Amino acid sequence: MQAQAYAYTLVQPSTIVPIAAMGLYGGPFTFQYQASLFPGVPQESNNGLSNTFGSLAAFYNNSSTKTTTNGFFVNLDNNTSLDYSDTSSTGYTVFASTVSGAATWNSLASTSSNTLVDLANVEQIVAGTLRLPAAQVLVAGLSTGALWQYSLDSGQTWAQGKGSTLQLPAGVYQAHQVQVQVEGSDAVGNTPALSTLPHQVLAGVQVKHWSKGTLLNNVTVTQSASGYQVNAPDPADPATAIGLGDVLAALKIYLKKSDGDPKLLNYKTVAADLNANGKVELNDVLNLLKLYLKKPLTENLSPHWTFIDAKNENLSTSGNAIDTDHAAPAAIDWSLAELTPIQLVGVLRGDVDGSAMA
Repeated sequence: MQAQAYAYTLVQPSTIVPIAAMGLYGGPFTFQYQASLFPGVPQESNNGLSNTFGSLAAFYNNSSTKTTTNGFFVNLDNNTSLDYSDTSSTGYTVFASTVSGAATWNSLASTSSNTLVDLANVEQIVAGTLRLPAAQVLVAGLSTGALWQYSLDSGQTWAQGKGSTLQLPAGVYQAHQVQVQVEGSDAVGNTPALSTLPHQVLAGVQVKHWSKGTLLNNVTVTQSASGYQVNAPDPADPATAIGLGDVLAALKIYLKKSDGDPKLLNYKTVAADLNANGKVELNDVLNLLKLYLKKPLTENLSPHWTFIDAKNENLSTSGNAIDTDHAAPAAIDWSLAELTPIQLVGVLRGDVDGSAMA
C-alpha cells in the first residue's frame, strides 16, 4: 500500500467486516471506551484524491469538528459519490491506494452476503393510529427496473419511489394510510395500470420492562394487512425464563395472597395468565410448575411477550381493573390527536417475578 502520513494508535483490538460489493470496513472493535490519547485529526477529504477501486478512506466524526476516526474502508468499486463535493457534502478522506494485491479485493467484491439467521417475531395487533418517529418503508416484489409509486394520504396523491425503500417522515399515520403501487400494464399490454405491492412500514419503538424499567431490545412496529403490529423479541427459553419464584408468585396471585409493591400487581397478574385466556387459574400455576420441572404440557405453551399501554396499565379489555378474573390488558389505542409520546410496557407471560430479561 502507498499511504499518506496518517497514523492510528488503537487502544482496542481491530476487526474487519466485509460490506457487500461496495467496500470493506476496518476499524476498532469497541470493548470499553477509553479517553482520547491525542487531539483529533481534522478531516482532509478535499485533497484531490478519489474513492476509486483499491483506495483506502477514513471515516470521520460527524460533528461540528469533523475529525477523522480510526475507522477506515477499502473501496471495492469506483465509489466516486463518496468524494468531496462541497462544504455541505464533505465525503471521505482518501489516504492510501493499492499498489499490489488487487486480485484479493476483486475476490472479496464478488463474495455474496446473506443473513445467517432468520428470526421469527411475535406479533400483536394495535388499534387506532400510529405515532411514528422517522421510519422506513420496505417494498417487496419489485422486478429489475420496475417503477413504483407511494402514497402517504390513503391514495389521494402519489409520488415516485426509488430503489426498494422509502424514508417515512415522523408523524401520525392511520392504518393503511401508507400505500405502495407498482406501475405496469394491463393484460393486453397497452393500458397503464397500478397494482398494489406488498410492503411494510418499519420503525423502532421504545418498550420498558415492567419490573426492571430497562428498555427491551429489538422491539419494532410494522404495518401489515391487518393493521399496525408491535413485534417483540423471540419467545424466551422456558429453561431460563421460568423459575421456582415464578411458580410461587403465580400461586399467590391465584390465591389472592400476592404481596410486594401493589403498583406492580397488575403486571404480575398479566404475567401469571400463561395461556392468555384472560384469567389466572390453577391451570396456569400447574403449567408453570411443569415448565419449571421440565415436564411435558398438554397445551403448547411457552413464555411470550405481550404489551401494555402505560396510560391504561390498570385496565383490562373489559374496562374493569386488572385482577385474576380480568387478566387481559386493555387494547393499545394510539388514536390521540396530538403527537404525545406513547409509553409501552413489556410483560413476559410466565415471568411472574420479573427476573427474566430480553
